[in-house]
Amino acid sequence: MDNSQKKVNETAVTIFIIIILFIVGMIMAYSPKKNTVNYVQQVSGKINNEIVAENKIEQTNIIGSENDMPKEENTSTATSNKENTTDKNTSTATQKEESTTSKEPSTPSQKEENTTSKEPSTSTQPKEDITKPSNNTSSSNVTVGQKNAVSKAKSYLSMSAFSYEGLIEQLEFEKFSHADAVYGVDNCGADWKAQALKKAKSYLSMSAFSYEGLIEQLEFEKFTNEQAVYGAKNCGADWKEQAAKKAKSYLSMTAFSRDGLIDQLEFEGFTHEQAVYGVEVNGL
Repeated sequence: MDNSQKKVNETAVTIFIIIILFIVGMIMAYSPKKNTVNYVQQVSGKINNEIVAENKIEQTNIIGSENDMPKEENTSTATSNKENTTDKNTSTATQKEESTTSKEPSTPSQKEENTTSKEPSTSTQPKEDITKPSNNTSSSNVTVGQKNAVSKAKSYLSMSAFSYEGLIEQLEFEKFSHADAVYGVDNCGADWKAQALKKAKSYLSMSAFSYEGLIEQLEFEKFTNEQAVYGAKNCGADWKEQAAKKAKSYLSMTAFSRDGLIDQLEFEGFTHEQAVYGVEVNGL
């Protein structure tokens, strides 16, 4: 209890004692001395007993309140200690489990690694023997139609000159499939610039051509522009003589005036100089 409450109780007790003493004095004045003395002693004894009882009650309350506080603290410390012990026990248990799990799989994994590292050493050599016969498989995959297309393409090239596209069309005309014809042309071993040159010489052996006219004729035969230019440049033709030969051919079929024959030669791709040369050589 607080000090203020103690002071209130003490003042109340003193007031109560004063009142009782006042009452006792009044009684003594009107009663015999022996009885009053005994009565005062009894009353004072009861008062002292009540005061002692109140002090005991206060002490017990104070002691009880003081004892309650340490119990809560003790319980909190006890729970904390229990939690610490449980945490320690669980941590040690988990450490033991981890240590056991980490130790146990180590030996089989090492054994598996050792076995896997040792086993492939013997199986690497037979793989090389399996992959060696690759060339035979590529040749065995060639169909009969593809083989015939290759032989037919070579046969045509031995007789005449062909462009790449022209030879495919010729094989397709011979009823080869497009795939077989392409395969035959791809594998016939032809040099397409050399074929353009051969074709240019073949045309010049039959008729007269200008430089530009011969390139156009080779492109008509499905040679590329690069291949046609190569053939016209390297055929060895004398373009003035070609103009004279062409003029003679025209005059053998019909009559031309000088200027009319020059215009016709220029239309065939000859230069003006070449056309004039061709007309003059033929007497116009």
